Order: sequence, then C-alpha cells, then structure tokens
Amino acid sequence: MFSVENGGKDTFMSGAKTNNPFSRDKYGAVLFDLDGVITDTAKMHATCWKKIFDEYLDQHATKNHQAFRPFEKVVLVADKLPWINKFPNKPLMYNVAWKTLIYVGCTLVVRFIEHLLPYLLDHEPLDIAIRHHLSEVVWSHFWAIQIWLLVLFLVYSAGRELVRALGSERVLDIFFRPPVFEDF
Repeated sequence: MFSVENGGKDTFMSGAKTNNPFSRDKYGAVLFDLDGVITDTAKMHATCWKKIFDEYLDQHATKNHQAFRPFEKVVLVADKLPWINKFPNKPLMYNVAWKTLIYVGCTLVVRFIEHLLPYLLDHEPLDIAIRHHLSEVVWSHFWAIQIWLLVLFLVYSAGRELVRALGSERVLDIFFRPPVFEDF
C-alpha cells in the first residue's frame, strides 16, 4: 500500500506488517475476474461500474449545466436481446462471431448517440446535429477504438461461450489446476 503517512513507502512490497486483509502472508495469488467468465460476477460488476459512472456523469452534468444521463452497459443491454443466442446448437464459433458482431454494432450505435446528444441538447435539429457530429469526429481515433473493441469483444465472447459449453468448473480446472497426464 502506498501512502503519504508511511513516507511514500510501499509497505505491501516491503514486507512491513499492515492491517491489509490481502497480504502475501495469507494469499499466494489474487484472481481478478472482472467480466464474469470464470465466476458469475458480471451483474455485481455492472452494478458497481454503473454506480461509479453515474456519479461521475452526474457531477459532469451539474458542472456543465446539462441534463444527467445515466450510464448503461452495452453488453448487458445486448444480452437481453431475444436473438442474442442465435446459434446454440452449432459450433461455438458461430455464437462467438454473432455475439461479437452484436456487441460491436450496439457499441457503435451507443457511441454515436452519446456523441450526438450534446448537439441535440443545444436545440439543434437532428440533421444539423448529425452533420456537426460527423464533421468533428476524428475518424482515425474512432476506428482505432472500434477495432480495439472488436478484439476485446471477440475475446470476451469466446470466453463466455467456452464457459457456457464446458461449465465454469471445467474451465477453472483447465486454467488453474495442474494437468493430469496419462501414461500410454
């Protein structure tokens, strides 16, 4: 833990005893499962992220005299679509590719609307707001972010489909238990 009180020393790494419940004396490793692939924590994390973003967005809106717009996690919204599991009985790659396309498409639409809203809030007609928004987009940044999101959603979808197909226990065994080799 880095703090001003201890002179800026990293007490966790230095071996000094702290009141920290997560010390190296108790645990050999810490696993961060932020997307719910290994365990079913996605709803809890989405709630926490939403609370953090809503607080930030509320402060930002108040500071800029704008209307508060709460944060919604695109993946959670997309997962509620009735056709998200379009290929449940096909090879995993079908659902991985399909869900990746859905997530990227939904994110693209949400990002466009989020950037369009300030123009609409300035009481501009929709067509003028769209023209202003499109003229101010830095397209290289926009597409770089979209490509990065595509890669992240592909990995995310593959992990979720793997857990769906094998079960979380089997995935935990594969990744965190030593392999058992049979003698021939």
